[in-house]
Amino acid sequence: MENNEKRAAKRMDINVRIKLSELYDPENKELEKGLDVKVVNVSRFGMAFISEEDLNLESYYDTEITIWTKDKIDTIIEIVRKESLEDNQFLYGCKFIGMVSSDILKIQIYEMFNEKED
Repeated sequence: MENNEKRAAKRMDINVRIKLSELYDPENKELEKGLDVKVVNVSRFGMAFISEEDLNLESYYDTEITIWTKDKIDTIIEIVRKESLEDNQFLYGCKFIGMVSSDILKIQIYEMFNEKED
């Protein structure tokens, strides 16, 4: 497991499902329709999700995340970490590479309020 002290931002638990659409692979028709995954945490720099699909590191996806405030955030993610789990599932760590600053601010504000509750 990764040491939380190495993280640039606190990961906050979330339980939402999103669809990923792969970028740069027009041959993959299945991901063109969207791959349904379960997001388990989010920070201002990235997120983690669980999927049964075996995805490649350094692959890019377009997605929309509904955060705690019910705001929708459009972003492009890059998969930077992959861990095998039980039941033929994988845990993926992703960084946001395409997100407008106002959406990053929404996550930061939630993070600030969340820290006060801890």
